[in-house]
Amino acid sequence: MKKNTLKTIIALFLLALIVRPLTAMAQEGATSDAVIYPARYQLNSIDSVNLAEFYEYNMGMTILEEADGYYRLGTSDERTLLEIFPTDIPRGESLSTGLYHTAFLFNDRKYLGSALNHLMENQSPIEGFTYHGVSDAVYAADVEGNGIELYWDYPVEEWPQDEGGNSVDMLNEPLDYVELMESATEEFTQLDERTKIGHFHLVSDDYDAAGKFYSDVFNLITQSYVEGDSFFQASGSYHHHVANNNWFADQGITQPKEGQQGLRATIWETQSEDFFNEVISNLDSLGADYTLEDNSLSFNDASGLGVIVELVPE
Repeated sequence: MKKNTLKTIIALFLLALIVRPLTAMAQEGATSDAVIYPARYQLNSIDSVNLAEFYEYNMGMTILEEADGYYRLGTSDERTLLEIFPTDIPRGESLSTGLYHTAFLFNDRKYLGSALNHLMENQSPIEGFTYHGVSDAVYAADVEGNGIELYWDYPVEEWPQDEGGNSVDMLNEPLDYVELMESATEEFTQLDERTKIGHFHLVSDDYDAAGKFYSDVFNLITQSYVEGDSFFQASGSYHHHVANNNWFADQGITQPKEGQQGLRATIWETQSEDFFNEVISNLDSLGADYTLEDNSLSFNDASGLGVIVELVPE
């Protein structure tokens, strides 16, 4: 091989390491400097067969395991995103704390467009489209009313900041969903390794208490706070890994019964044993009840919602 050719190959390789695709940078932003991050979640379902079919056919998930009404679903490379458990306890007549939506992060906007086309073709219940400044978001719901967000992040350097430049200023503006659909360059068939859970958005009965809980237990940073309205918090510099809203406070909201239809637990992962032990210490300081089994920690947050933290190998 000629010396000049070798130099060219090396230069192109180094350039590829430095100038990465912006979409990849946005995707990595969800967890790149996070010590703890969302991994998957669990739902209790009145009709788990029907719900699993929705996530398989409408959301493109792969069924990885099923037994006696239990389903484990995920990406085509067998990474779990959702577990469904059967229950015979329906939601009560009054609104309870729980899942506002689980947000699926797409690393490619065109791929998000193809997923939206697929949802439309399957007549999925679409609830809205929003440009958040940090992301383009599509909002939907499954057949049992559990909220879903599908979104793509803009490059971090384009995220709007508040006046002081200390936190992310997320917007709520109309999104041109037709243009998003037209951007698709491939037919959507399944959720693949490019997709992961970016954040959980929760309904709380006391969002200040909910926000303080995640700050105290997970050491999360508040990226956006609207008094009397909502908390958006993250581990590291991401725009948010969890949100808690106060939007239904006037409806006499209550905490759910054990085993009730809806959110069973959010599941988070950390690769830091020190941090995992710190979470345990933080729970002890709060006097919170928890269960520790091997490298899995289970407890309820301030809204009575199940939380699982798992220590995973690097």
